[in-house]
Amino acid sequence: MGRAALSNDGTRHYSPLICTALVFLSRIKGSSKHCAYAIRLSSQARSCRSSLLLSRDPGEQIVHAEPREAKQRGEKRKTKQNKTISRHLASLMILDALPRLAASTRIVLASASPRRAELLRQLGITKFEVRPSSFAEDLPKTTDGATYARATAWAKAKEVAALVVEEEAEASDDPRNVLVIAADTVVEVDSLILEKPSETDGGLEGTEMLRRLSGRKHSVSTGVALVLVRKAGRGEEESATSSKSFSETTVVRFADLPDSEIDAYVASGENLGKAGGYGIQGPAGAFVEGIQGCYFNVVGLPLHSLAREVAALMVDVE
Repeated sequence: MGRAALSNDGTRHYSPLICTALVFLSRIKGSSKHCAYAIRLSSQARSCRSSLLLSRDPGEQIVHAEPREAKQRGEKRKTKQNKTISRHLASLMILDALPRLAASTRIVLASASPRRAELLRQLGITKFEVRPSSFAEDLPKTTDGATYARATAWAKAKEVAALVVEEEAEASDDPRNVLVIAADTVVEVDSLILEKPSETDGGLEGTEMLRRLSGRKHSVSTGVALVLVRKAGRGEEESATSSKSFSETTVVRFADLPDSEIDAYVASGENLGKAGGYGIQGPAGAFVEGIQGCYFNVVGLPLHSLAREVAALMVDVE
């Protein structure tokens, strides 16, 4: 990792690798305020000189950073390392946001998917209500799967948020903050967007989907939409609304599937209610030779991205 060098004035010069390790440790040992400071430092490291000047007292904060143009050689590698650490630190902030979520916010999952509910619990969000959207999920399929899924999720979130906020206003003189989480997952192959197979055609559509996916790669995209309605604070007359939509795509590679395997899977009913006609978390996991990207995204929610974005929305919630 390299050693620290002492200058004439008694300060220590640390290499970028040691610096990033110290930033990470400050997150583990510090509060959410320290975490935000650490994240700023890690982003600054991209344009800093090869050392940070730290005070000799290890209990003091980082006091100075001298910027300079990074050397051409190795610049891309260092930038990538700093970005990785920044993303990791930001994702951990969901743990700091959880107490505020539980204490002050009505959390609503705008989805009937039991898999998404379980993923929220896995993330640490255990107190929420399920309010499925009635949106028809019939937007024109004239875009790529990621764009389509994000637009569908946004339509669901807007619909449910409007209903829940109205309920809060009517039920109490002191309405709570409201966070609505909506999502939509689709499979894309041959420029075709595959949603859930029909439940009334005797398995014909589900069988056709699996035959199309057999022995090939396909993309699974989940669009997520978040709507946070923050109640009016001191000196404020109206509530404030923040929103965010994003999507994530995972590439899945299927093995060659014999017709007998497809028929047995469709007959089991496991394919129903699942985008592309399969659920990776169930028996169809045996069809998968490999994936590139987030596994949880294929199940129904990209946990890392969701944690990061929820934490960002919760920054101003008291």
